[in-house]
Amino acid sequence: MAYLSTNSSNLLKRKLSELRARGINPSSTLNEQFSVEFTYNFAALAGSSLTLAEAYKVATGIAVLATVAEVQKFLNIRKALELIISSALKDQILEQQLVDKVAELVCGQPVKLGKTLAWLRASERLEHPIDLAADFMLEALRESALAQEINLLLINHILLRARLPLTIVLYNDRKRYQRLMRLAAQGKKAGLAEFLNQSLLRSIETELEANDACSSKHLSLQELSEGTEYSEAYLRKLALAGKLEAYKIGRNWVSTREALENYSSSRRKTQKL
Repeated sequence: MAYLSTNSSNLLKRKLSELRARGINPSSTLNEQFSVEFTYNFAALAGSSLTLAEAYKVATGIAVLATVAEVQKFLNIRKALELIISSALKDQILEQQLVDKVAELVCGQPVKLGKTLAWLRASERLEHPIDLAADFMLEALRESALAQEINLLLINHILLRARLPLTIVLYNDRKRYQRLMRLAAQGKKAGLAEFLNQSLLRSIETELEANDACSSKHLSLQELSEGTEYSEAYLRKLALAGKLEAYKIGRNWVSTREALENYSSSRRKTQKL
């Protein structure tokens, strides 16, 4: 059964076409920025108090004021995501062995989804990937309540195998997500499918913005630091802390002279107080 509306499906197709027209493969969204933001939001949904700036620091090995357990939880989730990405990009089917590895990292125990995985193998060519992901989440929850702790990881395996971008459910959208999951459990799955589609579109828009950031007005932090009182390392700290508007492309941050002037202006005003 189709849950995603024709308009939403067509919008997704147009945005994917726009990515490809720029020579961007949807899987290019699997960069460090997306990995950290997925892990941060996933951990936040599970109760983590790490900020996004702290998440970037943990990902690069910088110490933060957080408990050892929180840092390890973040690293475990990121490792689980790496396993999902690696398997999906090799076009491997989702198997119990991978589910167990992901569950051990996230839940500390295996989650048996044999029936759900058998259903997935029989259904994956019959449904739109987003509809399939929505159905999978419900099937998994029927088989094991623990599936709710790893469902957002597992559906990305489905979506990535379909050559769609990494899908991030934002912590700020948690109440809507939880409400739509309850409705889906009652058989009203259209809202959940539309929600997942919007998450995909957000990933695509982020990638398009990052691509635009490669335009001439955007500079590397090293280029931006030249002729200023700020070092490249200091600008990187500002970017990590969210004090300087910047984009991360791969392992490199880029920003603009306008963004740096906005920071400097704000700093001068603060010093006058």
